[in-house]
Amino acid sequence: MTMFLERDPTKVMVDKSDEKDVPILKEDQESINKFARFSNQVQSLEGELEHKQTEMENIKDALASVEEFGITAEEDDKLRLSVGECFIEVSTDVAEERLAGMTTQAEADVTAINAEIAGCKKEMEGLKVILYAKFGKTINLEMDPEE
Repeated sequence: MTMFLERDPTKVMVDKSDEKDVPILKEDQESINKFARFSNQVQSLEGELEHKQTEMENIKDALASVEEFGITAEEDDKLRLSVGECFIEVSTDVAEERLAGMTTQAEADVTAINAEIAGCKKEMEGLKVILYAKFGKTINLEMDPEE
């Protein structure tokens, strides 16, 4: 909510000289709404992407710790692996395999999210062309850098 209160209204308003009286048809409103939905989806996906990248960094850090433990540990030492609310003892090989699988999954998730963001942005660009062609500078379809 504070994000909207701190906005400078002069940056989002159209100059009086750039205004033109264009009737908004139902199809135009649908295109504007579709653009807004894509914009919201991109923002949501970017937040999810940031979370997945942080998760991937944490997994890589854990893998480095397991590898370090494997180097310094005795032959029969076990790691305690957290599964849900309990811990199970596993060898370093099992822990490394599990973390490698988690890394692969996280990388696949990041790739999928990036592809979805690219698809949304492509659709948004197409809608921008159509809407700017009709409304010119009367409509603002650019994202604020703070958002």
